[in-house]
Amino acid sequence: LSLTGRILTIADCYDAMTSSRVYRREPMAPGKVLQFMFNKSGQSFDPVLLKLFSTCVGIIPIGSLVMLDTDGLAVVVSPAQEKEFAERPVVKISSDAQGTMIEGPEVDLREKNSDGDFTRSIVRLIDNTECKVDTSRYFG
Repeated sequence: LSLTGRILTIADCYDAMTSSRVYRREPMAPGKVLQFMFNKSGQSFDPVLLKLFSTCVGIIPIGSLVMLDTDGLAVVVSPAQEKEFAERPVVKISSDAQGTMIEGPEVDLREKNSDGDFTRSIVRLIDNTECKVDTSRYFG
């Protein structure tokens, strides 16, 4: 395959697995998709391009809508700077536990309480179109 073809193979697979489809309603979490793809690295995917791709998109891409353990929704606005906290980005709270849309604060999911536990965690990714939330309004 050409360079373009190898890049498109990675991007297309990632998009198909992380999106809601007719044949699979629940999208897979980006972290699980990247893990699956890295297991196929060197066979189905160019290892160097896959590494570059994962660095660009991050485990939870900017603009992703996520449900927090507080039952509220949030939009990922910035990736975590340290790799060990890849699943703990900075988010902007966009709804409360009752589902009411709000202009909440930005929260760094690396924050811990006095007991040393994380104050909030991501439970799962949410399909923006399913919830009819335009995450682009949080950028720009």
